[in-house]
Amino acid sequence: MVYLASRAGDLYGVEGIKTALEEFAAEHPELQVENKGISNGFEHFQGQKITLLKGDYFELSQEHTQGQFDAVYDRGSLVAINPSLRSDYVKVQKGLLARGARILLVTYERIGSPEAMAQGPPYSITENGVREI
Repeated sequence: MVYLASRAGDLYGVEGIKTALEEFAAEHPELQVENKGISNGFEHFQGQKITLLKGDYFELSQEHTQGQFDAVYDRGSLVAINPSLRSDYVKVQKGLLARGARILLVTYERIGSPEAMAQGPPYSITENGVREI
């Protein structure tokens, strides 16, 4: 996030755990991230070229992000959610991505028995599984 904030335009991040956002802000004082309170169901942490939202990812919309994105870096949220929610994840992404947008998606694929592969989080997903959703 720090690297992207130093090179991108306005950067948005979404997290479900407040402590993670507070720790990020404390670890990176150069970004001047401050808790600005709750608005539209999300707690806003605002800093230099960065907005971090604490809340339910599945409730996220353009109303919360001030529009659509040209790029998304997903560092594990797809594999953190129950596989039954993957189609909902895709619906949220579709609503937030501008036409022609790109996604850098970090996933996790287990190798082993079907039981081992079904364990999570993180939940395993193959490249074909990503393409299917």
